[in-house]
Amino acid sequence: MVSLSREAVRIPESLRKRREGKRVWTMASDSVAQAFGRAAGRARAACEKECLAGEREPDPGFLVDVRFHDLRHEVTSRLFERGRNTLTVSADIGHKTLQRLKRYTHLRAETIVRERDRTESRRGEKRLPISR
Repeated sequence: MVSLSREAVRIPESLRKRREGKRVWTMASDSVAQAFGRAAGRARAACEKECLAGEREPDPGFLVDVRFHDLRHEVTSRLFERGRNTLTVSADIGHKTLQRLKRYTHLRAETIVRERDRTESRRGEKRLPISR
């Protein structure tokens, strides 16, 4: 089960009332994923066109093999970066185990360093120099 805000519940309810009990969503179950794939393809083509116009080599990996489901990984990570706690993110995303939540979380290195620095500064710790 995924928790929804009051507004997220209100919108489909208001649509259902206007549609007199008929289905609110009339599209096929994979329509959003297909539309996302088409949009990613258009974005990739536009990027390649822009690169070639600027006489730059397009990145062959740009938006290749990206799926709508990948956004679930992205939103999980960004919720943590905005300071949401583990239990709230787990409830929002619908993960029942910490292991699954960890699988969907991909924090940026700079976020990890910033959080570590913030924690150390609260404790009054000094950073150790890194020898190279």
